[in-house]
Amino acid sequence: MKTKLLIGALVVTMIFSLTGTVLAKKYVLKLGILSAAGGLEDQAAQKIAAVAAEKSGGQLEVQVFPAAQLGNFISQMESLAMGTQAMLWGDLGWLGNFVKDYQIQIMPYAFRSQAHLDKFMDSQLALDLEKQLEGKGYLLLSKHAYQLPKVTVSKKPIFSPDDLEGIKMRLPEWPIAMKAWEALGTNVTIVSWGEVYLALAQGVADAMECGFEFIYPAKFNEVAKYITRTNHLFGCRGAIIGKVSYDKLPAEMQTALKEACLAGEKHYNTLVEQARVEHTKKILASGANIIEVNTIPFMEKVLPIVDTLEDEGFWSKGFYQKIQEIK
Repeated sequence: MKTKLLIGALVVTMIFSLTGTVLAKKYVLKLGILSAAGGLEDQAAQKIAAVAAEKSGGQLEVQVFPAAQLGNFISQMESLAMGTQAMLWGDLGWLGNFVKDYQIQIMPYAFRSQAHLDKFMDSQLALDLEKQLEGKGYLLLSKHAYQLPKVTVSKKPIFSPDDLEGIKMRLPEWPIAMKAWEALGTNVTIVSWGEVYLALAQGVADAMECGFEFIYPAKFNEVAKYITRTNHLFGCRGAIIGKVSYDKLPAEMQTALKEACLAGEKHYNTLVEQARVEHTKKILASGANIIEVNTIPFMEKVLPIVDTLEDEGFWSKGFYQKIQEIK
């Protein structure tokens, strides 16, 4: 009997030594994005999944759910806090729904350039916001994936703010954006993202705004042939994880996941730069026009609402000025 037990123990030992990671624990993480499968965000998310699997020896399985399958940004964040979903990758301006000072990212012309926004995201101001975010159950694993500057897409050419007067401007239902475009003289029209093409085609809207990289894939240039580089917003995207899910991971898995998120960010930025060049060629070839303008007159019409927004509590008093002081 003792001989049989000894042989059995030796066999089990051999199985462990031969199979290695076969019996290692696997961690399955749901990662949600809002944009469609196959788009730039999806490609970044798939990169995160691939690198996470590689860095962890297969122990991290990141499952990507595109096209808002897991809900909109706010509902997915609620799932992250509860631990029913692990991660969300998207526009960090939405974090203003949870820590109000992040709403400054939605304010047109609050940032002079992408570099200015990046410096803010690494500043003590933003690190303090991350502490507030952590207190609500969230961690940022990456925060420097960027969109191309937002432009104005319209059915008539826009050369100055005067050309915006009275046009029907499609916007999402964001109070800051609505107030800014009203200051520019437009009549704001609320239309969901999925209905924008039809709204432009049918005249429900005369114009809309979006990151340059979204125009050609959505075919907006077919129904609104003037793209004006108003460059009124710069943006950043990143990976958010629920603290509940993160704390369940061993330290080495946390490190592997961080590295994967940074790899996804780098991949996204490469894709965005490719889109800048390729989409410009395709838009011009389609017969649409790209207009370069002096953005200062646009900025001068918008910035007077800063004090009003601060008084209404959209961000902390003096926060806008602190951002302007970042060099």
